Amino acid sequence: MNQTTSFRQRLTWIEANQSWRAYSSVPRDDCDKYGICGVNANCLINDNPICQCLRGFKPRSQEKWDLMDWSEGCVRNIPLTCKDKSTDGFIKFSGLKVPDTAHTWVNKSMNLKECKAKCLSNCSCMAYTNSDISG
Repeated sequence: MNQTTSFRQRLTWIEANQSWRAYSSVPRDDCDKYGICGVNANCLINDNPICQCLRGFKPRSQEKWDLMDWSEGCVRNIPLTCKDKSTDGFIKFSGLKVPDTAHTWVNKSMNLKECKAKCLSNCSCMAYTNSDISG
């Protein structure tokens, strides 16, 4: 592991060439770095810049964002009201890496519709998902 970049490689010795060859490395690209874009943002390796705020969000620090420091992530353009359930809602995203689960709550007996309603009734709830990731 390169201690300065956290880049890891697995090497194998090639006897015929008397040399090492990498057969896997992590991260494969910048988007493999956990949390590179900060909260409420998505990493898209083929975009420039690679970090994009989710719809309805803007960079917390535009100055840092412009310098490609996305660590502070994004904040809402308009704060949640948490009073009128008809104005707050969710946007569906697919293919995202699941965030840190330190602040999660799981109830396997709920269906997705019930989970959404529960999340809407709690102003600190930012997202909901199905825990069945089998496809």
